[in-house]
Formats: sequence, C-alpha cells, structure tokens
Amino acid sequence: MLSTKSSAFIDTTKIDYLRINNLIMIVERTENEVIVRLSPAVKVEDLQDFLNYARYKELTVNVQVKQDEIDKMAAEINKNWWAENRDKLIK
Repeated sequence: MLSTKSSAFIDTTKIDYLRINNLIMIVERTENEVIVRLSPAVKVEDLQDFLNYARYKELTVNVQVKQDEIDKMAAEINKNWWAENRDKLIK
C-alpha cells in the first residue's frame, strides 16, 4: 500500500508486475477501477480477446446460472448461427 504526504488521504492503489518473455504487464488496482498496461508488442487480436473476456467477467460477476442452462443457451446460439450462415459457408 502506498501513502501520500497528506495523512488525511491514503492511496489504496496496488500495483502488480507480471513479466513473461521479457514483456511486462502492469496491473494497477485502485478503489474504483483496474488499469492494465501492456506492451505495444501485444497483437491487436489477442488484446481484443482479452478485452472481450474482461468484459464478459465484468458483466457476469453477479450472475448465477447453472451449467446446463448455459449449455442449452450455447446450443441454441450455435444452431441459430449455423442456420443463418450455412449458405455462406457451403457452396
């Protein structure tokens, strides 16, 4: 925990460093948010996958659904997707 010069305010920022293959990812957690800093070497597609997963986790943090319900929903989505895209893929 870091502290500022003012005794009336305590900074609860926590910073973690993760080093993989000489690339550093910095995760800064404040009272209101989490800030992630990545190397510019990260591929845009990989970054988008990471952001999609983070958004999914944020949206589902308080959701409690049984796995069989998730499986049924996934099957329905796949069935609908296939019905909409079959003709585009099979020629």
